[in-house]
Amino acid sequence: MKKTHIALIAFIVAILTLSGCYSKDDEPFVIGKWNGNVFTNEWSDMRITLPETATRATSQEIIDMIDGDYDADANLTDIAGNEDHDYTKLVSCYDCHITLSDGKSALSLTYVNMDMSLGKFTPDEYLKSVYNQLKKSQIIHYTFVDMKHETIGGYSYTVAIYTVNDEMTQKYYCRKLGSRMVVMITSTLNGMESEMNTLLSMIEKANDK
Repeated sequence: MKKTHIALIAFIVAILTLSGCYSKDDEPFVIGKWNGNVFTNEWSDMRITLPETATRATSQEIIDMIDGDYDADANLTDIAGNEDHDYTKLVSCYDCHITLSDGKSALSLTYVNMDMSLGKFTPDEYLKSVYNQLKKSQIIHYTFVDMKHETIGGYSYTVAIYTVNDEMTQKYYCRKLGSRMVVMITSTLNGMESEMNTLLSMIEKANDK
């Protein structure tokens, strides 16, 4: 999973580079929870049912994955799992990480507090700003492919598509929710597209509206 980990770390560094100062956030923001093979976040109105071929990372595994590659400032970023933590005061919150059967292709779900980073950006503007940071990486070579809109789980996302080191396709799905951006990142090696599409098809609304 190393290449996927490095790509996720690059995103974390990009987010922290764009971060600003703290601000008050009164939204009823909550992190998601796993119940067996089903992940649910009521705030983002998302439910993900884990396919049989996929595995989920525990909160501790995500912490180990990130801390092993990047010494994140605990005052700016944190991992979901500590129910006593006040996640409203974080720039970013990493809610879940799902790995496909090849052990490398993966989907991660992140929430970014825009009031504490770029402000009133649209998803398009946000993704362009992130890319400006990602392309500065000395380890990973990102090549921009396209930007489009796609519906996942009943919601429209702005999607930025890149190739990573000419061996992986990475897509950033982004939608604005209150003062936050909901960001899903899919990292897919060649030959794993069908399995990733199956995982994306398992995303639905958590709330009946």
